[in-house]
Parts: sequence; C-alpha cells; structure tokens
Amino acid sequence: MTAAEKLRMEIAQEAPFSKDEFISKISRLIKAYGYASFICDKHIRETDVSPNGNTIRMVHEQIAIDFARYEGFLVSYKHNSYGVRYIVFTL
Repeated sequence: MTAAEKLRMEIAQEAPFSKDEFISKISRLIKAYGYASFICDKHIRETDVSPNGNTIRMVHEQIAIDFARYEGFLVSYKHNSYGVRYIVFTL
C-alpha cells in the first residue's frame, strides 16, 4: 500500500460524514432542485453536509466525489461570479 493510499484511507475514516449520510443529502437536493451543489474552495474551513450545510473542505473533496460516482451520480464543477468553486452532483 502506498503512502497516498494510506493517507486517503485515514482521511476517509476521519471524514465528518458517512457515505449513507452524504448520498442521502445529495439525493434530497436532486429531488428538490434537479442538482446538488456544495461550495468547495480554498477558503472553506469546515465540511458541513447537514440538512442546512453545503460546504466541503478540499481535503474531503475526493471522498465525496468517490462516494457519489460509486452510486452512479455525475460530478461537475462551476464557479460563481466571485470565482468560488462549487462541486455539482447530478443524475
């Protein structure tokens, strides 16, 4: 096992959300709005995927993407008018 794989597993275990919790959140958002988006940029200091949260720290970005892709969701990116990056999940 490489150092990167070990680190990836450690970060996944310490993530503040479970796979089921994250998939449930994006499923609810897609049902309501047709897509789910989360702010994911350098200035984000806390990952919050609670019912009122929509932020993912960059350290948790790949974990969230892997969870979503494994369950068949599409992943893309967009930027708002201030240049802040969002991760967008769709069907």
